[in-house]
Amino acid sequence: MKKILLSVFLLFFLVLIQTSFLVHFDISGVNLNLVLIAVVLVNFFERPWRKRGLVVAAIGGFYLDLFSDFRIGVSVLTLFILALLIKRILRSLKEENILYFIPLFILIFILYGFLLILFGSIAGLTLPSALCFNKLKVLELAYNLAGGTFGFYLVKLCLKVLRR
Repeated sequence: MKKILLSVFLLFFLVLIQTSFLVHFDISGVNLNLVLIAVVLVNFFERPWRKRGLVVAAIGGFYLDLFSDFRIGVSVLTLFILALLIKRILRSLKEENILYFIPLFILIFILYGFLLILFGSIAGLTLPSALCFNKLKVLELAYNLAGGTFGFYLVKLCLKVLRR
């Protein structure tokens, strides 16, 4: 219960940073998605049978919905489905390796964009014009992958220190 409560506050802090501070440090209009990175990291390092990562995905999605133009539930559903997919993929992997993390993060990032467009259109929002995979999407993927890789090594370092 304490970890869930800590996750609520941490995700709220990440959403505030993402929506109010990091918008001033964009690269060609591209920002880091700290909540997506956090959800991927939590679900990647958590054991596949645990459910805390699913709760973190739902909480992070709720906060994103509150601070975005989407209707309530679009980001919740998107992140929850992605967390389930991560857990399903990680059942076959035995170790927390960067060689597994990078392709998984790329897959999740692409599916995140696709599912947001899909669920946003189902919820009655118009489809964005940037539906194709262009240079801006590649830059967004690279920027978030760099943030996710940094987070991966930061989590590995923290786990190493905590296990001593």
